[in-house]
Order: sequence, then structure tokens, then C-alpha cells
Amino acid sequence: MTAARDVKMMRALGAVADERVRQHTKWGQQDHPDLPPGLAGEERLHVFRYLGIDLPEVIKADVDGHATVGESNWALIALEEMAEAVEAAWLGDVAALRTELVQTAAVLVQWIEAIDRRPGVTS
Repeated sequence: MTAARDVKMMRALGAVADERVRQHTKWGQQDHPDLPPGLAGEERLHVFRYLGIDLPEVIKADVDGHATVGESNWALIALEEMAEAVEAAWLGDVAALRTELVQTAAVLVQWIEAIDRRPGVTS
């Protein structure tokens, strides 16, 4: 990594940390379930429809298709990661859920970094 990239990443991570402090100040510690309790044992497709997102493999196919023609976009990439996290939660695989959430967070931070590289954007 270059020094400039490191600075942008640290600025983005700092903004995320600041927001987490703000959330904690407002709401205190939160310990919500991973998925709505009523979805336990529901069919996979029902869970994704309830949450309003496509199945991970559908989003991944979209991401791959867009990437193939040079039309990747942050929104779709972030949705793919989030869908994979929901899948892990539905499967009850806490280790995989944590991994997918870390990947989701990393993509979101990358997205912030990309915004910060745009001309005229100040954070």
C-alpha cells in the first residue's frame, strides 16, 4: 500500500469508528438476533424475500457479469457480501457469518475510500 492509500483507509476507518461511538452513545449496547426470530426454520428463499434481497448466487452472477464487461459497481458488490452474510446467518454458521460481515465491512470501507478519491470530495 502507498502512504496516500493508507491515509485514505485510516480516514475511512476513523469515520466508521466515530459513527460506532455515536451509535453506542445513542443506543447503548445492542444485542439483536442475527435474523428476525420468526424466520428460524423458514425456507431459504422465504428468508431472502422477507429481507428484500436476492439469493447470494443471483447477486454473485450479476457482479461477475458486470465485472466481465467492465461495469462493476459498489452497490452490487456490497449487496453480494451482505447476502452471503445473511446466508451464513440462516445456516447458523456463526464463524462464516463473522467472516462475511468482515468482508462486507471491508467492501464498505473500500467504497468510502473510492468516494474520498473523487475530485472535489472532502470528508
